[in-house]
Amino acid sequence: MNPETQKPRFIPTTDGCFVDPAAVFLAPDGKSLLVPEWAPDSACPERVTFDEAQECATACTLAGGGWSVASPKVWMASGINHEKEDPASDLPDAQPDWYWTSQPDPSSSGDAVYVLLRLGRVDWGNRNGRGRARFVRLVPASQF
Repeated sequence: MNPETQKPRFIPTTDGCFVDPAAVFLAPDGKSLLVPEWAPDSACPERVTFDEAQECATACTLAGGGWSVASPKVWMASGINHEKEDPASDLPDAQPDWYWTSQPDPSSSGDAVYVLLRLGRVDWGNRNGRGRARFVRLVPASQF
């Protein structure tokens, strides 16, 4: 397909968010399908620690709330494009920086998992480091 006629992967919503209809998840009920809706990068404009990122997501009221920091699974399915660099993402307004995920490091209470969007790598680091946070929520695929 010609890149100039190819549809963008992320569909903008009326409230400034972006939906990825190509990344589909099975809902906890096992019967319905969900797709990720990403908040704009500006929803968390400053660098935060891991714990602050989780608190900011919970407190975010954009488009009715219900946000969380993106999990490594959602980042890998929707937020990272390994064919790109600087940033390794098709997310609108993504920065070639590192972003916290929602996952603490299971092997160390002082660390947490992050995504390095400069290269599209998932890694871990000290949870008191200051990184970016990107919020996501899973919404019914039938809406899109």
